[in-house]
Amino acid sequence: MSWYGLWLFLHIFAAIIAFGPTFVFPVIGPMAGREPMHGNFWLRAIELMERRLIIPFALTLPLSGIGLIVTRHIDVFKTGWLLTAIGFYVVAIALALGHQLPATLKLIEMSEAMPAPAPGAAPAGPPPEFASLLKRVQMVGGLLTLLLLIIGGLMIFGKEGGHTAITARRGASPAPRADHPHEDPRWVTSATPTPASTSTRATARLP
Repeated sequence: MSWYGLWLFLHIFAAIIAFGPTFVFPVIGPMAGREPMHGNFWLRAIELMERRLIIPFALTLPLSGIGLIVTRHIDVFKTGWLLTAIGFYVVAIALALGHQLPATLKLIEMSEAMPAPAPGAAPAGPPPEFASLLKRVQMVGGLLTLLLLIIGGLMIFGKEGGHTAITARRGASPAPRADHPHEDPRWVTSATPTPASTSTRATARLP
């Protein structure tokens, strides 16, 4: 495996682990809302995933990204889609660390302070400040999901550019001859008659 292949594997592996669980939150969240007695458990599960999986693996992406940039000799400042993706990544990490994680911890504290319903009584609704903070977390979570989709689209469909001149010289192949536009320029084929036949054979390979 080449260095590029290794860094690519680590980059994709970390992205799947870091961001895969976040697409489950909008599906499970409404279920927790319909069963408030389990809300504290779900909030603690989210916080645990954020602290153990999402944030740690997300923070490794710059390392593997730098490895990809170095091995592919990409000039970041001449590659617009990559600069855009990096900018969105910084915004996403700032929102996750600066808002989502502290807000989730606050929601856990507030849910633990809620009084338990009396036996046989319907559970009381959350206090207004809890509902307001939860709504904010959901809105920021939706924004983070959108940012992740944009970043993924840029990484998949963005045209790779900004290679250094050294890479261009090393990777460039000589142009095909005008009289043979479809000929592989690395090979020269000449007619070399033999006593047995008049077939041709490859006689030289250009460096």
